[in-house]
Amino acid sequence: PIDGHNNREALSGHKRLTMEDESSTRSNDHAAVEAPATRPGRNPSIATLLAADTSRRRGSNRGPDMMTPPQQETSTKRAAASLTKEEQERTVAQFHEAIRAIPINKKQAYLEALRQAPQVVASEADPMQFIRVCDGDVWAAAERFVNYWKERKDLFQERAFLPLSMAPGGALTKADVLTLQAGYPAMLPRTKSGIQVVVLNRNQWLRKTTDRNNRLRACFYIVHLLAKDERAQTEGVIVFNMLVQRRLTETDNGIRPPLWNMVETAWPIKMCFHSVCFLPRSMRGMAPSSSTLSKFSYIQESINIESYFHK
Repeated sequence: PIDGHNNREALSGHKRLTMEDESSTRSNDHAAVEAPATRPGRNPSIATLLAADTSRRRGSNRGPDMMTPPQQETSTKRAAASLTKEEQERTVAQFHEAIRAIPINKKQAYLEALRQAPQVVASEADPMQFIRVCDGDVWAAAERFVNYWKERKDLFQERAFLPLSMAPGGALTKADVLTLQAGYPAMLPRTKSGIQVVVLNRNQWLRKTTDRNNRLRACFYIVHLLAKDERAQTEGVIVFNMLVQRRLTETDNGIRPPLWNMVETAWPIKMCFHSVCFLPRSMRGMAPSSSTLSKFSYIQESINIESYFHK
């Protein structure tokens, strides 16, 4: 959550955007379409930080080839998250410029959110979350930001601009809350280094009382919680996707396209997915109560060992 000072700054920036966008004419909209040719690129201050941080971590006697790809990637992510307050303000200003350059028809959900719930926009959609997840590319962050609001409106409908909360008056319905209470998705204990872990297990679906949209909204809410940790944008979140062969359990394959679309284009976190497929013990020639490695013990051991998780 952003503090009160930053909240006011963000809200004022959003209000300026609203006034400018709503006063735009068709010609301005056409000009906005042409704007990507001169769209802002990677923030120079971020690029400078990345180079300096990488050089410092390598050491004065180490060449570029001395750093392994995983180390280099981690170094880049940490540098992107180490901006000073002044650098963040300049980056957010560039972000708002990129927002203004996006055609109005592509950011209608965002503009509607500004009109109806400016406080929710300021408190639940921090621009820096999207900038960090895009590694400092403010144009990509702006596109992801407006996609976030489009997906949120499409999924939550008339409750889209209410606070993302399980409390009465929030965006989640009772069926959404039941889905979360049933354990889909479920947040697990963090790894030794503090990386957040989530498990998606369709065995936890309440098939008779909830539907696909309840599950998607539950995922959206969990992402909202995960995004409060900056490391979710820089180092990512580990996600275990529990799979069983299709012939064993009926599944809602229709949940996959919208879920993956939000993962790739809208949510302000990075995810490291790991698909885990365990057949029931009885189908492995074992007694149901036999003592053997289970999917949950496998996940727990993976968290404890915390070897390098490849994306």
